[in-house]
Amino acid sequence: MSGGPMELLLVLMLAMGLGVESNPKAPSATQIYRYAPDKADYTLFLDAQAVVGPTVNKIEALMKTDPVQKVLQTAGVPTDALSIQTLRTMAKGTIGIDPVTDVDWVALWAKPGGTRAGEKVLIAVKGNWPPDFLDKLAARMGLTVESVNGAPIVRKVGHGGRGAIGMTADNVLLKGPVAWIEPRLSQGWRSTKPSREAANLLKRKPHFFVLSQPSAATVKLLKTGMRGASGAYLRGFLFGHQKLGFVIDHRGFNVLWKAKDAVGFERAKLATEGGISLLRAFHHGGRGLVRLAMAWLPRGTKNPVFNALSEHQDEIIKLLDDTMGNGKFKAKVKADKMTFTVTVDAHGKKLSDVLPFGGIPLLLAPAGLLFSVGQPEPSSSNKKSATPVAPPVLKAPKSSKKPATPKGK
Repeated sequence: MSGGPMELLLVLMLAMGLGVESNPKAPSATQIYRYAPDKADYTLFLDAQAVVGPTVNKIEALMKTDPVQKVLQTAGVPTDALSIQTLRTMAKGTIGIDPVTDVDWVALWAKPGGTRAGEKVLIAVKGNWPPDFLDKLAARMGLTVESVNGAPIVRKVGHGGRGAIGMTADNVLLKGPVAWIEPRLSQGWRSTKPSREAANLLKRKPHFFVLSQPSAATVKLLKTGMRGASGAYLRGFLFGHQKLGFVIDHRGFNVLWKAKDAVGFERAKLATEGGISLLRAFHHGGRGLVRLAMAWLPRGTKNPVFNALSEHQDEIIKLLDDTMGNGKFKAKVKADKMTFTVTVDAHGKKLSDVLPFGGIPLLLAPAGLLFSVGQPEPSSSNKKSATPVAPPVLKAPKSSKKPATPKGK
């Protein structure tokens, strides 16, 4: 049985946020930042227990509903949950853990520039790791497990041979440069404290968290190639802030945008206000598109899938409506001109009340911006070849009539 359709359904539901639930055992900001590098440019955190397990449960329940069973059976797609169970069993046999139940959370920190070794990325995964996990992993990679401060470590993993994977005493798997991994395996490791902004964003214990605070060295490095009008537009979004944080919990999201100057502050206000308006519009637009699609769906045809969709029209509309709200969620925008800071607090009874389709529309604008960035401008050595050829001048045909003389001339 192919797991392809089930994997696609899992990805779609994860993206739509249908499985997000509150996690009473979610880690605190201090726990998340225990192994964080100091002053990382970018931080990302995912509470797997709040997302993955509940999402799989939602999928299994969804697969049992009558409309989904009928439509997928007609389309020839497997409708039982066996393929999900098969994938979980295969994963446990391969890596020794069940990715649905045994992974608690994942965190990532990055320093793209300004370090002697170049780019540095640290990944931390808290989970129920078996005692022999690193032994099996090292064997698969053709490497050996060593010991640092009594903790297991596998060296020569990426980073040009300067990378490593280590396991801490509290079952956190660390992957990154050896220079970062080794000291974090010591019993005397001193934790990095989260910044005030990070602590405030994490106080709701969200299931997703991202924080951008690029250093001057990182800005200089990443600006390479971002030229022209589109490049300037993108630079304003990526580097026009001191700190930009975003968190999602099971009821909505929060944003912290601390600009560098008054111009950036005004841009932040416009962007947040525009983003909220766009989200409200997508709620109504999404409901309208679903109904339009059903209204023009062919009926009484020889296509069994169309017939199945028509038969369960009401149930399908309700199912899709559950991924959207009515656009009436509460959103508080506060703008502090003295500190150039804009904050957003947007919440409803559930995540889909605020983020239609799991917030996919919210990602369209930045994604479009990324794809619209122009190539670097041609250097002086090849400017001549890059100069566009002027189109030929077309002469208007001669006319035998004399032009009319304007009045008053």
